[in-house]
Amino acid sequence: MVVCECRLELDELIKIVSSILRSGGVDKTVFIDPNGRAVENVDLCVALKRLGARYIPVSHGASKSIFVPLESLGFFEDINLSTYRVFRDAEELLYRNWPTPLVRLD
Repeated sequence: MVVCECRLELDELIKIVSSILRSGGVDKTVFIDPNGRAVENVDLCVALKRLGARYIPVSHGASKSIFVPLESLGFFEDINLSTYRVFRDAEELLYRNWPTPLVRLD
């Protein structure tokens, strides 16, 4: 478990979350010490936890540049397909029924 303690102002949190959502993922890791405490990119760690990410990309020794898509961060794991193909909401339809079916509306 990664421990990240940092007090983020709301505007800074919004800036980080906007960047994550706009790019579709995270472009760097959170550097942690041997005890699992975030040392570098602590604000990214806090933002991912606030978003509800199940997995946080971490590295030992130094922060690394790497692209990790949102799907790999565990945001959509609790969405399961129904055997009758009935979806709870539009998000589940888009992410779990790929390719998304098209319907012509007259």
